Amino acid sequence: VAGRAEAELGSLPVARLPLGAHLPASSLHAAAPTGTAGDFLFFGRVRAYKGLDLLRDAFRLLRERRPEARLRVVGEGDIEAAAPGLSALDGVR
Repeated sequence: VAGRAEAELGSLPVARLPLGAHLPASSLHAAAPTGTAGDFLFFGRVRAYKGLDLLRDAFRLLRERRPEARLRVVGEGDIEAAAPGLSALDGVR
């Protein structure tokens, strides 16, 4: 999957995180240089246990600081059942 994403996204940076990865907050600031748009992808089965409610809340906060940020949710399942309100946020497809 990562190879295909890299091929389709071209020069955009792609970060691969192992399942259950916990990153310190300082590494997140270093990963997004100031002044660049943030494109994020959730790819997988859309299920509540995967923390889409947390993704919704985090993305809402991110958009307050970086209105150009975009999130694409791709996968099988009901987004509204997993995280009510996620699909209605600006910048979410």
